This record gives sequence, C-alpha cells and structure tokens, in this order.
Amino acid sequence: MKGVCVSVYDNGVGMEENYLHEILTNQPNGHFGVYSVNHRIKLYFGESYGLTVKSVVGEGTCVEMILPDETGE
Repeated sequence: MKGVCVSVYDNGVGMEENYLHEILTNQPNGHFGVYSVNHRIKLYFGESYGLTVKSVVGEGTCVEMILPDETGE
C-alpha cells in the first residue's frame, strides 16, 4: 500500500488501552470527533486507511493518519 502518514506525538499523560478503544469505536462518552474522522477516511479511501492511536500512560501518545498518495508518484 502506498500512502502518506501524518503523525502527531505528545509527551503528555498518555491513555489507557480501554480509553483508546472508546475513542476509535464511538462509545457514547463524547468522543465523536476522533471516531468521525477515522470513519470518514475509511469510507472515502477504504479500510487500509484511517487513524491509529498508540499511547503509554505516563509517557505520551502518538496519533497517525494514513491517507492514500494520490499524486501518482
């Protein structure tokens, strides 16, 4: 798969695994934004694309957005 990856890192407090699952699967706790962005990317470009979130409590979080490379290069 050819694509573009945009990564955002922080060195904040991090998140627990169950919280990460919540924000990516639209559990009803007010996290519609992350779910919506991920869902729209997948609908528009396919299941190979979207957001991934990796986090370690006490160390920080990394959010990656994978999009297709539509330049043809």
